[in-house]
Amino acid sequence: MTAKRRMLTGLTLAGLMLVLATSSGCNILSLPFFLFGPEPKIEASLKKIASDDKKKTVTVVVMASNPKTHYDLNFLRADRELSNKVVTKLKECSKYNEEKVEVVAAAKVEEFKNRHEDWETIPLDEVGKHFNADYVIDLEIDKISLFEPGSYDGILRGRSEIRITVVDVNNPDEAPMSEEFSWVYPKDSAQGVDVIDVPKNRFVSEFYTSIATQIAWHFTSHPTSDDFHQK
Repeated sequence: MTAKRRMLTGLTLAGLMLVLATSSGCNILSLPFFLFGPEPKIEASLKKIASDDKKKTVTVVVMASNPKTHYDLNFLRADRELSNKVVTKLKECSKYNEEKVEVVAAAKVEEFKNRHEDWETIPLDEVGKHFNADYVIDLEIDKISLFEPGSYDGILRGRSEIRITVVDVNNPDEAPMSEEFSWVYPKDSAQGVDVIDVPKNRFVSEFYTSIATQIAWHFTSHPTSDDFHQK
């Protein structure tokens, strides 16, 4: 290839990258991967739940509790809402990664909790056995809030602190893996949202979705560029 032809090829590729960036709104840093190969992924940050055996289906139960936040009227159903969102995100991520992961429906877990008033005292591995699951993901909501401190409930900015625990039901002698997870929505680098601009219910739903996405990434991989889209 002549020098002139190499230069023309380079200019053509550069022009294509610029057009894609401006027309699709994608992050220009991810374009080389789009053009020249598969986008790299960030691996599960706590525990990969999918089996390395592509033919094996792994079953997961998601439990959530909010013992310290039940008095906040904005988050009366925080455990149920978060469970639903995490189940949905785990399914989406597993499908994207072509992983055979089956997540027990949140409604079935709620039914179990309603039938067992002492469900919070039942060992997580016993809960997993009840559902014939391989893993139980337990989410204990320690703190959750809706407004920016000092804004007199005028600026929406969600904050949460959640203890994430995963138990391997098939290996009861193995110590559970845990992490103290905290999340701010929108991120600290972004501005909060004026209550006049967004209905509170919609913001709360988006807040839950944002938390659930981060939690799902604890257990399955995700494309690098997805980090840029997280507010």
